[in-house]
Amino acid sequence: DVKGTKISNIQTDNKFLPYWERNFYEAKITKHLEGIDRDKPILDAGCGDGRFTRLLLEKGFKNIYALDSSIESLLLLNSYLKANSFANNVSLVHASVEDMPFVDNIFNSCIAIGCIYYLNENYENGLNEIARCLCSDAIFIESSPDKYGCATKALVYDGIDKYLEVIETNQFLEYFDGQPLKLKCFSDDQVHDIYKRFNLNIIHK
Repeated sequence: DVKGTKISNIQTDNKFLPYWERNFYEAKITKHLEGIDRDKPILDAGCGDGRFTRLLLEKGFKNIYALDSSIESLLLLNSYLKANSFANNVSLVHASVEDMPFVDNIFNSCIAIGCIYYLNENYENGLNEIARCLCSDAIFIESSPDKYGCATKALVYDGIDKYLEVIETNQFLEYFDGQPLKLKCFSDDQVHDIYKRFNLNIIHK
Protein backbone atom coordinates (compact mmCIF):
# COMPACT_ATOMS: atom_id res chain seq x y z
CA ASP A 1 0.00 0.00 0.00
CA VAL A 2 1.13 3.53 -0.75
CA LYS A 3 -0.13 6.57 1.08
CA GLY A 4 0.09 10.17 -0.03
CA THR A 5 3.65 10.97 -0.78
CA LYS A 6 4.42 9.17 -4.05
CA ILE A 7 1.01 8.37 -5.48
CA SER A 8 1.49 10.53 -8.57
CA ASN A 9 4.47 8.37 -9.48
CA ILE A 10 2.54 5.08 -9.33
CA GLN A 11 -0.89 5.98 -10.70
CA THR A 12 0.24 4.97 -14.20
CA ASP A 13 1.27 1.49 -12.98
CA ASN A 14 -1.55 -1.08 -13.02
CA LYS A 15 -0.02 -2.99 -10.10
CA PHE A 16 -1.26 -0.27 -7.76
CA LEU A 17 -4.75 0.84 -6.69
CA PRO A 18 -4.29 4.52 -7.76
CA TYR A 19 -4.05 3.32 -11.37
CA TRP A 20 -7.50 1.74 -11.19
CA GLU A 21 -9.22 4.54 -9.27
CA ARG A 22 -7.71 7.44 -11.21
CA ASN A 23 -10.29 7.65 -14.00
CA PHE A 24 -13.18 7.35 -11.54
CA TYR A 25 -11.97 10.21 -9.34
CA GLU A 26 -10.99 12.44 -12.24
CA ALA A 27 -14.42 12.02 -13.84
CA LYS A 28 -16.23 12.80 -10.56
CA ILE A 29 -14.11 15.85 -9.77
CA THR A 30 -14.47 17.20 -13.30
CA LYS A 31 -18.25 16.71 -13.26
CA HIS A 32 -18.94 18.30 -9.88
CA LEU A 33 -16.60 21.27 -10.35
CA GLU A 34 -18.11 22.14 -13.71
CA GLY A 35 -19.26 25.77 -13.66
CA ILE A 36 -17.12 26.68 -10.62
CA ASP A 37 -15.28 30.01 -11.02
CA ARG A 38 -11.67 29.10 -11.78
CA ASP A 39 -10.36 32.31 -10.20
CA LYS A 40 -11.88 31.72 -6.76
CA PRO A 41 -9.89 29.85 -4.08
CA ILE A 42 -10.20 26.08 -4.01
CA LEU A 43 -8.72 23.79 -1.34
CA ASP A 44 -7.07 20.44 -2.04
CA ALA A 45 -7.12 19.04 1.51
CA GLY A 46 -4.63 16.25 2.11
CA CYS A 47 -3.13 16.86 -1.32
CA GLY A 48 -0.20 14.46 -0.91
CA ASP A 49 2.21 14.94 -3.79
CA GLY A 50 -0.50 16.62 -5.81
CA ARG A 51 -2.11 14.04 -8.05
CA PHE A 52 -5.41 15.93 -7.91
CA THR A 53 -3.78 19.35 -7.61
CA ARG A 54 -2.44 18.61 -11.08
CA LEU A 55 -5.95 17.80 -12.27
CA LEU A 56 -7.25 21.13 -10.90
CA LEU A 57 -4.50 22.92 -12.81
CA GLU A 58 -5.41 21.03 -15.98
CA LYS A 59 -9.03 22.16 -15.50
CA GLY A 60 -7.96 25.79 -15.34
CA PHE A 61 -8.08 26.57 -11.61
CA LYS A 62 -5.75 29.47 -10.85
CA ASN A 63 -6.03 29.93 -7.07
CA ILE A 64 -5.38 26.53 -5.47
CA TYR A 65 -4.43 25.92 -1.84
CA ALA A 66 -2.72 22.53 -1.53
CA LEU A 67 -2.58 21.43 2.11
CA ASP A 68 -0.87 18.40 3.60
CA SER A 69 0.76 17.40 6.89
CA SER A 70 3.69 15.75 5.06
CA ILE A 71 6.50 18.13 4.16
CA GLU A 72 7.97 15.46 1.88
CA SER A 73 4.76 15.40 -0.15
CA LEU A 74 4.70 19.18 -0.46
CA LEU A 75 8.33 19.30 -1.56
CA LEU A 76 7.56 16.82 -4.34
CA LEU A 77 4.59 18.88 -5.42
CA ASN A 78 6.65 22.07 -5.28
CA SER A 79 9.21 20.55 -7.64
CA TYR A 80 6.44 19.69 -10.10
CA LEU A 81 4.94 23.17 -9.90
CA LYS A 82 8.26 24.89 -10.54
CA ALA A 83 9.17 22.56 -13.40
CA ASN A 84 5.84 23.23 -15.11
CA SER A 85 5.52 26.98 -14.39
CA PHE A 86 2.53 26.57 -12.06
CA ALA A 87 4.11 28.00 -8.90
CA ASN A 88 2.01 31.19 -9.07
CA ASN A 89 -1.25 29.23 -9.20
CA VAL A 90 -0.78 27.05 -6.11
CA SER A 91 -0.14 27.98 -2.47
CA LEU A 92 1.44 25.13 -0.52
CA VAL A 93 0.28 24.83 3.09
CA HIS A 94 2.00 22.58 5.64
CA ALA A 95 -0.74 21.81 8.17
CA SER A 96 -3.16 19.17 9.37
CA VAL A 97 -6.75 19.10 8.14
CA GLU A 98 -7.71 19.20 11.83
CA ASP A 99 -6.18 22.64 12.33
CA MET A 100 -6.05 24.69 9.14
CA PRO A 101 -4.66 28.26 9.09
CA PHE A 102 -7.58 29.79 7.18
CA VAL A 103 -10.34 32.24 8.12
CA ASP A 104 -13.95 31.08 8.10
CA ASN A 105 -15.90 30.74 4.84
CA ILE A 106 -12.94 31.34 2.55
CA PHE A 107 -13.23 28.51 0.02
CA ASN A 108 -15.70 28.30 -2.82
CA SER A 109 -14.88 24.62 -3.30
CA CYS A 110 -12.78 21.86 -1.76
CA ILE A 111 -11.65 18.35 -2.61
CA ALA A 112 -10.44 15.80 -0.05
CA ILE A 113 -9.77 12.53 -1.83
CA GLY A 114 -8.64 9.62 0.34
CA CYS A 115 -7.68 12.02 3.10
CA ILE A 116 -9.94 12.59 6.08
CA TYR A 117 -10.46 8.98 7.07
CA TYR A 118 -6.74 8.72 7.85
CA LEU A 119 -7.49 10.95 10.84
CA ASN A 120 -9.29 7.88 12.20
CA GLU A 121 -10.90 8.79 15.55
CA ASN A 122 -10.43 12.47 14.67
CA TYR A 123 -12.33 12.15 11.38
CA GLU A 124 -15.16 14.37 12.57
CA ASN A 125 -12.71 17.03 13.79
CA GLY A 126 -11.22 17.21 10.30
CA LEU A 127 -14.63 17.35 8.65
CA ASN A 128 -15.76 20.09 11.02
CA GLU A 129 -12.64 22.13 10.22
CA ILE A 130 -13.25 21.84 6.48
CA ALA A 131 -16.90 22.85 6.96
CA ARG A 132 -15.73 25.94 8.88
CA CYS A 133 -13.62 27.07 5.94
CA LEU A 134 -16.30 26.58 3.26
CA CYS A 135 -18.66 29.23 1.95
CA SER A 136 -22.35 28.51 2.49
CA ASP A 137 -22.85 27.47 -1.15
CA ALA A 138 -19.48 25.74 -1.63
CA ILE A 139 -18.94 22.41 -3.38
CA PHE A 140 -17.14 19.77 -1.31
CA ILE A 141 -15.92 16.52 -2.88
CA GLU A 142 -14.73 13.86 -0.43
CA SER A 143 -13.97 10.15 -0.53
CA SER A 144 -13.91 7.75 2.40
CA PRO A 145 -14.05 3.94 2.58
CA ASP A 146 -17.51 2.40 2.44
CA LYS A 147 -18.21 0.10 5.38
CA TYR A 148 -19.82 -2.68 3.37
CA GLY A 149 -17.23 -2.45 0.63
CA CYS A 150 -14.49 -2.87 3.23
CA ALA A 151 -16.38 -5.76 4.82
CA THR A 152 -16.77 -7.52 1.47
CA LYS A 153 -13.06 -7.14 0.77
CA ALA A 154 -12.28 -8.59 4.20
CA LEU A 155 -14.60 -11.53 3.52
CA VAL A 156 -12.93 -12.32 0.18
CA TYR A 157 -9.35 -12.03 1.39
CA ASP A 158 -9.50 -12.85 5.10
CA GLY A 159 -12.69 -14.82 5.80
CA ILE A 160 -15.95 -14.47 7.68
CA ASP A 161 -14.42 -13.49 11.04
CA LYS A 162 -12.74 -10.41 9.56
CA TYR A 163 -15.94 -9.57 7.68
CA LEU A 164 -17.91 -9.57 10.93
CA GLU A 165 -15.19 -7.54 12.65
CA VAL A 166 -15.55 -4.74 10.09
CA ILE A 167 -19.33 -4.78 10.44
CA GLU A 168 -19.21 -4.69 14.24
CA THR A 169 -16.36 -2.20 14.76
CA ASN A 170 -16.64 0.14 11.74
CA GLN A 171 -12.92 -0.41 11.19
CA PHE A 172 -10.93 -2.02 8.40
CA LEU A 173 -7.29 -3.00 8.03
CA GLU A 174 -4.65 -1.39 5.80
CA TYR A 175 -0.91 -1.96 5.77
CA PHE A 176 1.77 0.74 5.64
CA ASP A 177 5.41 -0.29 5.40
CA GLY A 178 4.28 -3.80 6.33
CA GLN A 179 2.57 -2.62 9.52
CA PRO A 180 -1.18 -3.12 10.07
CA LEU A 181 -3.30 -0.05 10.71
CA LYS A 182 -7.00 -0.05 11.61
CA LEU A 183 -8.97 2.80 10.07
CA LYS A 184 -12.57 3.95 10.35
CA CYS A 185 -15.18 3.26 7.69
CA PHE A 186 -18.83 4.26 7.45
CA SER A 187 -22.16 3.15 6.06
CA ASP A 188 -24.21 5.54 3.92
CA ASP A 189 -26.52 6.31 6.86
CA GLN A 190 -23.58 7.08 9.13
CA VAL A 191 -22.05 9.43 6.56
CA HIS A 192 -25.36 11.27 6.15
CA ASP A 193 -25.71 11.68 9.93
CA ILE A 194 -22.16 12.99 10.33
CA TYR A 195 -22.46 15.44 7.45
CA LYS A 196 -25.80 16.70 8.75
CA ARG A 197 -24.19 17.60 12.09
CA PHE A 198 -21.83 19.94 10.27
CA ASN A 199 -24.53 21.46 8.03
CA LEU A 200 -23.17 19.70 4.94
CA ASN A 201 -25.83 18.56 2.50
CA ILE A 202 -25.03 15.50 0.38
CA ILE A 203 -26.24 16.15 -3.18
CA HIS A 204 -24.59 13.18 -4.86
CA LYS A 205 -22.89 10.01 -3.71
